[in-house]
Amino acid sequence: MTLLRDTGKVIRSWTDRAALAALAAAGNPLAGVLRDPAGEHAVYAKLRARGPVHRPMLGPPLVLSHRVCGEVLRDNRFGLRRADGGSANGENFFSDTFIEQDPPDHTRLRRLAAPAFRPKLLRDYRDRIEKITRELLHTAVAKGEFDLVTDFASPLPIAVISDLLGIPDEHAGRFARYGVVVARSLNGVRTLAQQRELDAAVADLGELFADLMRQRQADPRDDVISLLATAQAQDKLSAGEVVTTCRLLLIAGFETTVNLIGTAAKLLTDHPEQWALLKQDPDLAPRAVEEVLRYSPPVPIGARISQQPAELDGEPVQPQTLVVLLFAAANRDPGRYAEPDRFLLTRSRDEPEHLSFSQGIHYCLGAPLSRVEGDVALRAMAELTPGLRVTGEPVTRPSSVIRGLLHLPVAV
Repeated sequence: MTLLRDTGKVIRSWTDRAALAALAAAGNPLAGVLRDPAGEHAVYAKLRARGPVHRPMLGPPLVLSHRVCGEVLRDNRFGLRRADGGSANGENFFSDTFIEQDPPDHTRLRRLAAPAFRPKLLRDYRDRIEKITRELLHTAVAKGEFDLVTDFASPLPIAVISDLLGIPDEHAGRFARYGVVVARSLNGVRTLAQQRELDAAVADLGELFADLMRQRQADPRDDVISLLATAQAQDKLSAGEVVTTCRLLLIAGFETTVNLIGTAAKLLTDHPEQWALLKQDPDLAPRAVEEVLRYSPPVPIGARISQQPAELDGEPVQPQTLVVLLFAAANRDPGRYAEPDRFLLTRSRDEPEHLSFSQGIHYCLGAPLSRVEGDVALRAMAELTPGLRVTGEPVTRPSSVIRGLLHLPVAV
């Protein structure tokens, strides 16, 4: 029993394929949820009835409550790196970026990138976002029938983050393809073909950013790549760190928003009374964004590693223990939210913020940008596509780690 509960020895990462097979054989609910997300909330309800943390016979503790998830995220005794240097979330597209690092590297690199996402700067940038949004929607609506994801939800945040970074428009199509590759890799790399696909995406982006960095060193502009190139010239980060940071800001800067907008369209059309509320009052758009993120988070699950002796809901945790955080469960915690399984744009403002952007030192750097884009997109949809309806079968992303849609056929 002791060995089975020593999760540091049983499982290195919750995305490890062999470990998940062992967990499935042992009846661990995590394996079932990852294989079949459709029934996850019924599973979470049963587990939550036993307490805020589920400690299975084999595998890591599973945190279901909003309170305990928040405590772990804000506790500096928990981090993202194992003692051997690996990531709590497995090896993936982001493993060498600051989003998967602990202090001091995380702090240093995040501080250098943070000026690009200041709320005031993004408020000033809103006119540009609105212009892109309306151009895309007008073009899509002119077709009568269109794919809301490929014609609108995907090109919008790609255009915005590319503009902020200073990347030429002609690369936009490549970035959408990379997003799909990245989403698959976060579930763990399963085959040699998938590894080659991921390696090619990483190499291609590396070459692009290295070339742009050389251009900005010779001719600085008012963009993020110039900002980072200047920092590298001042020895505040290495050339490799510039490339990995740009890669992170690009992919993370549009992936969450693509999934937010696509999921919002599906949820609103599935809940016509809420869609009617938004159409009647487009100023509900910011609240709609928060409710979509709470109800169906783009990143429903994460993990942390205890770096030193710690506590989990009052019980001791040994160093190098993996802890899995079920954000999708925490966001529907009945101890925090009234009617948590209902999708409600008029949810009380007294309820706590969802955990879809994390908490603590790893709180999503791009959250302000994603919120502005979501607000602008949903407001424009309410005004320009009031007759929006789904006309075909949605196609979901092939990932249980990044949730969203690849395709959503609609008509207006």
